[in-house]
Amino acid sequence: MPNNNSDDSLEGRLSSDGDGEIKTTEHHSLPTYSPLKEYLVNTSATSLFFNPLFGVIEYFSGMETKQILYSRAIARGIHFTISKPYAAFRQKVASWMGADYSSSHFRKYAVDTTAMIVTSLPLYSIQLYFAGAPLKAMAVALPSALLTWSVIGRPFGRWQDWWRKQWGVKPTLDK
Repeated sequence: MPNNNSDDSLEGRLSSDGDGEIKTTEHHSLPTYSPLKEYLVNTSATSLFFNPLFGVIEYFSGMETKQILYSRAIARGIHFTISKPYAAFRQKVASWMGADYSSSHFRKYAVDTTAMIVTSLPLYSIQLYFAGAPLKAMAVALPSALLTWSVIGRPFGRWQDWWRKQWGVKPTLDK
């Protein structure tokens, strides 16, 4: 049942133009900042983007199904821990490199790829180790991941900014 005291009530969305004609008006409110919302948005963006992608990489690198599932579970834990700090680090890298909405594609690519590799390589190495990946599989998975991060740093940055906008959180490099 609608709350008639809120701005979203029917009365808050209708107005009269003075000659008896009633018209609808748009009602938009700016989202308020919420650390929990920002945390959930960044974490979900990261998990939705990386879990399927790296599951496939781990499969083709020779990891067993149990190891892949364990690795993806560890990844979720890492995403819960690192996604918001990663977003802050990405913003800091953008600031260091003088990148913003109006920057060239190359500068945005450099920001996203730098942030991705600096934060991801050590974490992924630890993740594979604790997932029980054999050294042979790690020797394939880590260079594959490095190459993948070099290619997908920018697409992930665009995805993250798009996802943030969908939930009313300010994007870093894309309007």
